Amino acid sequence: MTGRPGSFPDGTGDEQQRGNHGQAGRTCPAAGLDRNPLRRRIDRLQAALMAGLLAAFLAGAPLLTIAAAGWVHAVGTRERHAQRSLGHHPYQRHR
Repeated sequence: MTGRPGSFPDGTGDEQQRGNHGQAGRTCPAAGLDRNPLRRRIDRLQAALMAGLLAAFLAGAPLLTIAAAGWVHAVGTRERHAQRSLGHHPYQRHR
């Protein structure tokens, strides 16, 4: 190691000289987003579709949770009103 900032142990210089242009060129090869000219169109389409489905799930899960909580609350409220209308009170002792 030469001790110079930006140099590599093999003495080849900084990243620009080696041909590695930072994070933009190596985004995520496992997902098919690596700008490989040999990558098939269907692979890029699958990667985009999976990213869209992940985004939809992450955005939709909290909304579905809120909707489910509202539904459970409404069902519980109806049940409580039905029981009270029949004369059943939760803290009333039956003798």
